[in-house]
Amino acid sequence: MADTTLQRTRSSNDNVALGKKKLGVWVLYGALYTNTTYKYVYGALLPDVQTLAPIAGSPINERDHYEMGFLNSSTNDGTDYATTMEIEGNSRAVPAWLIGQHLTTDPIIGFGQDYGIKGALILYNVDDNNKLIVCDVLLDVGVKLNQLPGGNDGENNMSIDLYSKDGESLSVALGHKVSFEFFIDTVTDPNSDAPDAANLTFTLGHGNRSYATAAPPTTLVELDTIGFRPGVTGLYKYFLKLKLDGVDVSDTEATFNPTTKVLTFGVAPAAGAMLEMIYVVDKAGVGVLGEPAHHWAGSSFLTTPAAFM
Repeated sequence: MADTTLQRTRSSNDNVALGKKKLGVWVLYGALYTNTTYKYVYGALLPDVQTLAPIAGSPINERDHYEMGFLNSSTNDGTDYATTMEIEGNSRAVPAWLIGQHLTTDPIIGFGQDYGIKGALILYNVDDNNKLIVCDVLLDVGVKLNQLPGGNDGENNMSIDLYSKDGESLSVALGHKVSFEFFIDTVTDPNSDAPDAANLTFTLGHGNRSYATAAPPTTLVELDTIGFRPGVTGLYKYFLKLKLDGVDVSDTEATFNPTTKVLTFGVAPAAGAMLEMIYVVDKAGVGVLGEPAHHWAGSSFLTTPAAFM
């Protein structure tokens, strides 16, 4: 099987968070807000990250159940996840990117706030030869900006709290790769395969800047595993996330053919709508790609948030 080589052109080998072993990517749900309009961007590297704490899960409302004649058991209402990101104290691109705010037109960031669910966090782990080993993912991540930066021994740090309430976390092993795509037709980034009130079908690999020559991935990894989504059918057997204008697409709205990699809607999405998706590509169907997204090597698809500001 082929290996995935990550071209970490914008990360330093001396940076613990983005260097030799890990590459962090934030996939923003929806578009970047610019005062009264939206600027469409598709995912970016996380610069200026100094540390990222382990993603810890805790059960929601866990309680014991006792019944005469039966073994004791415990139940809960799901799992909450949380982690803390330490970034350079003077960085404003990272918090703005996490909450979907465009600094050029809206330079004031409010602190002491919970901004709610804003995106997905993907951590790509590579070996010394930049070969992908593991992808760690936290879906439906909320952002809290509670702490303004302080100073200590000449260092200036800022803490950002990330959380997922009853969300999903997963680790994809054996070099399989978590990919994401966006379909949107704009003046500055046209895509004839994007929603236009007529297109009913959308082929993976044809998203904005996905490949120099559009081509669907060879094989997708099915998600109905023992520990993740056992017994799931329909769209979410193949998609970690599938959103149209920020709203989850339901099985009554669309179907997916895993052989042809074609997503088909019953009613054509409106012109200008934004279709976004996250899925897992089998190692045998990945080959050598550029930085961790479903796009061609050397493209500008993945960059730092500052490029969008």
